[in-house]
Amino acid sequence: MTDVTGGLARRHAWWAVPCAAAAAVGALTLLAHEFLPPGADVVGNSSAVWLAFAFWIGARSRDVAEGAVVAGLGLLGVVLVYYASLVAVTGRGEDPDVLLVWALAGGIGGPVFGALGRLARAPGPAVAGLAAAALGAVFVAEAFVYARFQAEPVATSAEVAVGLVLPVLVGRDWRARLAGLAAVTPLAIAAAAALRLVDGLLGRVA
Repeated sequence: MTDVTGGLARRHAWWAVPCAAAAAVGALTLLAHEFLPPGADVVGNSSAVWLAFAFWIGARSRDVAEGAVVAGLGLLGVVLVYYASLVAVTGRGEDPDVLLVWALAGGIGGPVFGALGRLARAPGPAVAGLAAAALGAVFVAEAFVYARFQAEPVATSAEVAVGLVLPVLVGRDWRARLAGLAAVTPLAIAAAAALRLVDGLLGRVA
C-alpha cells in the first residue's frame, strides 16, 4: 500500500513540475522579448523555444500518452502566462483572436512535441532519430520563415546551428543521430509550411 501511495505521490509531484516550468517559461520569454537587445530578443519570440519546452516535458514522461497530455497542458500554460505577463509588465493587451490562435497552436504543438519527446527515448534508432530531427527542424524552419538573415544574421545563423546540432545532442546513439541529421531538412520544409499556416491565421485575425 505504501509503495502504491508513494508512486501516486511521485506522479502527482511530476505533474506539478511542468505547471511550475510553464509559468517560468511564459514569464521569462516575455521578459526576453521585451528587454533583451535586438537579435538576442529572438529567444523571447520563438515558437521553437516553446516547442522545445514541450519536447522536454515529453522526454521525461512515463509514456507517449502522458507526454502528449502533460506537454499540451504545459504549453497552454506558457501561452496564458506569456500574455498575462504582457499585461502585467507592459500594460499592453493582445487581441483575443491572436491569443486564441496561439492557444490553438499550443494545444496542437504541445501534444505533438510532447509525444515526440517521449519517442526520442524509443529503443529504435529510426524512430528516436526522427523525433529528435523534428525538434531541430522547427528551429531551422523558424529561422528561414521569418527571414532573419536580412535583419539579424547572427541570430538566424545561431538558430539554424541549434537546429542542426539538436539531433546530435538528443539522439540516443550514433544510428539515431545519423537518422536525425538525414531527416532535418525534409522535416524543416514541413515545419516551415506549418509556421506559414500559423502566420496566415494571425494575419487574418490581427
